[in-house]
Amino acid sequence: REKTTVAEYAKASFAKNLLPVIDNAKRAVEADSASPDYAKGLEMIVKQLLALPEKAAMVELAQVGDQFDPNYHEAVMHIEDEAYEENSIVEILQQGYKIGDTVIRAAMVKVAN
Repeated sequence: REKTTVAEYAKASFAKNLLPVIDNAKRAVEADSASPDYAKGLEMIVKQLLALPEKAAMVELAQVGDQFDPNYHEAVMHIEDEAYEENSIVEILQQGYKIGDTVIRAAMVKVAN
């Protein structure tokens, strides 16, 4: 029962941070897309979205040059190139995230052989 309460609190906390983004997205849908302020509004929404992982204490799992770790990365492509160190990440195709020690999503990466 306590686990359920903690989980609901965590979900509610994240939802509280998400609601302003949803509100602004709804306003953008109703706005005149020909207006010069339209693009500015969309940029603000994107900034709000990109701030959410930090507010949730999410940490990115991959950087170019990191060593491949199957606990955090999913290699979906490999390249043969002597310019890169073996088993190093050369491209991030989709960023992965973790909160604390819990992996939310593994990073999809291209790795050098």
